[in-house]
Amino acid sequence: MKIGIVGLPGSGKSTVFNSITQKSAEERDFTKPHLGTIFIPDERLDFIASVIKPKKITYSEITFLDMPGYNPAHIQELDALIYCVGTFQDRDILKDLKDFEADLILRDLEAIQKRIAKIEKELKRGIADLKNEYAVLLLCKKSLEEEEELRFLDLTPQQEKLIAGYQFLSRRPFIVISNIAEEQIGKETSGSMEEYVGKKGLKLIEFCGKVESEISELPEDERPAFLKESGIKKSAREKFIQVSYEMLDLIHFYTTKGNETRSWMIKRSTAALDAAGKIHTDIRRGFIRAEVVNFKDFKECGSLQAAKEKGFFKVEGKEYVVQDGDIINFRFNV
Repeated sequence: MKIGIVGLPGSGKSTVFNSITQKSAEERDFTKPHLGTIFIPDERLDFIASVIKPKKITYSEITFLDMPGYNPAHIQELDALIYCVGTFQDRDILKDLKDFEADLILRDLEAIQKRIAKIEKELKRGIADLKNEYAVLLLCKKSLEEEEELRFLDLTPQQEKLIAGYQFLSRRPFIVISNIAEEQIGKETSGSMEEYVGKKGLKLIEFCGKVESEISELPEDERPAFLKESGIKKSAREKFIQVSYEMLDLIHFYTTKGNETRSWMIKRSTAALDAAGKIHTDIRRGFIRAEVVNFKDFKECGSLQAAKEKGFFKVEGKEYVVQDGDIINFRFNV
């Protein structure tokens, strides 16, 4: 999963990036996105590994990108966005946020208008299989013309598939970071910003760059005391992981095969066939069945063998909806 961090100069986006990824400021090419990957702490994976004792444990990961300015081509590659506003700046930060959203809407509208014009020519030539796509694009166009981001458009799964390839910018979920000064910690957020963000269905996180930089330099065992002393409930890193999962509606499933026990990150309601494809296209292509036991049953039984003997393993087909915490063995043949 990739999450991009954007914002105007001076908003503190690079400080946010460094705090989340625990990277220090460094010389780099500011014309390209700067990447940093974090591994997701996972107590369930730790427990499974303590029982299975594999040689290798692989955690799910999120890649954050510090974006250089605003490049739509870069944003299209992302699963979500973080938009930084510096509350200590002498500017209208709510207007900045609205301008950013308006630009996303405008770019999507331009792309849709071009595609609609092409489809209309094809339809006149009698190519009827574009009718469904055309109908969905008209819905999208109407939403954008009413200045509504596409993430608010309620589409069926079939309609979603028809426009999945377009990677519309305003359909991206995003978090707003309110970058505050140290003396603002614990004080109320600007009412107008909080009200707007709530109305738009966005997530708002307060972030103090100075404090978070100090946290990232501390040993793990000293951080809780420092957070408490600073009046902060969770570090930026913890907040971003939690909010990212909520925003993207993500869950984990697990595999233990050969010498590796691994966590996989997928969207809730993902079918077993698509979960198999997350691991490898060959597994998806040759899918036979999924042998599934949920983590809570595995933990209660104490081992995979005991879970099998007690009847907790289920054999599921490709339409099975993977549940959070499922431990899955995919059977396939290619």
